[in-house]
Amino acid sequence: MKISVAVRTKFHAFQIAEQLHQNGHLHRLYTSYYGSFLGKSNCTGFHIPPSQVNQNYLTAFFYYVLRQESLNVNEWFGSKVADQIGEEDLVAAWSLIAKPIFEQANHLGIKKVLVHPSAHVLTHKAILEEEYDRLGIDKTKLLHSFSAARIDFAQTEYALADRIQVPSQFVADTFMAQGYSPENLIQAPLGVDMLIFQRPVDTPYPQNFTLIYVGSISVRKGVLPLLAALQALNLPQTKLLLIGQIDEEIKDKLIPYQKYYEYLGVIPQKNLKNYLLQSSVFVINSLEDGFAQVVPQAMACGLPVICTNHVGAADCIIDGQNGFIVPVNDTEKLKEKIVFFYENKGKIAIMGQAALQSVKKQFSWREFGDKIIQFYQEILAIK
Repeated sequence: MKISVAVRTKFHAFQIAEQLHQNGHLHRLYTSYYGSFLGKSNCTGFHIPPSQVNQNYLTAFFYYVLRQESLNVNEWFGSKVADQIGEEDLVAAWSLIAKPIFEQANHLGIKKVLVHPSAHVLTHKAILEEEYDRLGIDKTKLLHSFSAARIDFAQTEYALADRIQVPSQFVADTFMAQGYSPENLIQAPLGVDMLIFQRPVDTPYPQNFTLIYVGSISVRKGVLPLLAALQALNLPQTKLLLIGQIDEEIKDKLIPYQKYYEYLGVIPQKNLKNYLLQSSVFVINSLEDGFAQVVPQAMACGLPVICTNHVGAADCIIDGQNGFIVPVNDTEKLKEKIVFFYENKGKIAIMGQAALQSVKKQFSWREFGDKIIQFYQEILAIK
C-alpha cells in the first residue's frame, strides 16, 4: 500500500505522513516546505526521509512571506502536485488544494481521500455570518473567504473524493446535515505528543484561579462572548490568559475587557506547556472548530477543559469527569461551568488528572495512525 499526502502548509499532514512512514506506507509528502525556510524549521520531531518529500518553495513564499491565502495559489499548488502523482495507490489531500489532484487521480485510477479539518463549507459560512451580524462586524473579509468560487471549489472536491476524512463528530454531523452518508466519511480524532505535553509529578495547580485559552483571538473562536461572560461574573482573583494572534477585525472590541485578561502574544509550541502548567482550567468557546488540537494538549498537561459542542475535541471530553461541554452560544452555561471550578477548586486537580489519563489512553498519534491506516486499507479493498 503506497499512500501520498498533499498539504500546502503543515496542519496535521506531517503527522499523517510520519505515521504512514513508520508503518512502511508513505510514498510521498507534497508540501510547500519540509525542513527550514527563511530560518524557520517545521520538521522538528519528524523522521520523514527528505527523499520522500516533494517541496514547492514558491507556495511557501506566497504563504509565509507575502501572507497570501488565495484560491488561485491553492489551485496552482494542487496542479503541481497533480503533475507528480502516478505511482501511489491512494492520495490524501487537504481541502482547497485537492480538486486538480483528484481530477488527475481519476484518470490514473488512484483512490482519493479529502482531508477536511473544519465544518462543511456551507455550515461553516452560515455559523460565522450569523455571529458577524450579531457583533456588527464588517463581513467583507469573511465573504471573501467564502466566495462563490471557493464554495464551488470545495463542493467539487467533496464530489470527487472517494472518502472525506474528518477529525470529529461535530464535523461529521455538519456533512451528514448536508446529505452526506456516514459511509462516505472517515472519522479520526487527532493525537497529542506526550513527550512535549505532560505534567510532571507533584506539579501544583496555581493558587489564584487562572483560565487559559490558546488559539486565534477571533470571531470564530468565540473570544468576545467568553470575555463578556468573565466581565459579567467579575470573579475576584481570577484571570484569563490569552495566547495567539489577534484578528484585526476584533482588536477594538477587546478594549472594554482589558481588565479581565492578560494577553501573552503568540507562543511557540515548544514553550506552550509552561503556560498550561501555570493555569487551572483550559477554556475554548468556539462557534466552529473542527477539532482544536490544543484541547488534548491542555488535557495532557493535566487541565480540565470547558468547551462548546461546536469544538471537535469535545470528543475527548467525558462531561463532568474531565471537563464540561456547553452548548454553543449559551453564555449562561459557560458562566455556570466557570463558576463551578472557581467554587470547587479541589475538583480542578481531580478532573485534570482524569483529563491527563484519558488522552494517554486514547489520543496518541500512534492511535491516530492505526485508525487512518485501517481506513485507507478498507478504501483500497473496495473495487
